[in-house]
Parts: sequence; C-alpha cells; structure tokens
Amino acid sequence: MKSEIEVQDPVTTEILDRLMKEPAPFMAVLQAIQDHHGYLPENSLGQVAQRFQIPISELYGT
Repeated sequence: MKSEIEVQDPVTTEILDRLMKEPAPFMAVLQAIQDHHGYLPENSLGQVAQRFQIPISELYGT
C-alpha cells in the first residue's frame, strides 16, 4: 500500500507544472494548492517538497 505522500494529486501536479515556470514560484504553488483544497494536504506537500528538492520539514518550518 502506498503511503499518503506517495499518492500523486493530479491537481497539485497541474499547479506545479504551471507555476514552476514563474519566477519564485514557491509561495504561489502553496497558495494555489490551498485555494483549491481549502487546506494543504500532506500528499500535496510531499509533491511540492519533491519537486523543489527540499525536505518536507522545510514546508512545516521546522
């Protein structure tokens, strides 16, 4: 069984693909995901961390 972070959200994938072309896309990506879902799902944060090549803990500010 895949963990929640391994499950790719197609909306998050589309947001990442679209906004990664923008300068400094980090906050825009998180805002777009939150606008769509109403919160930041853990699997989406995993996708963002993977795409930006940063530890997921960086997204939580720890």
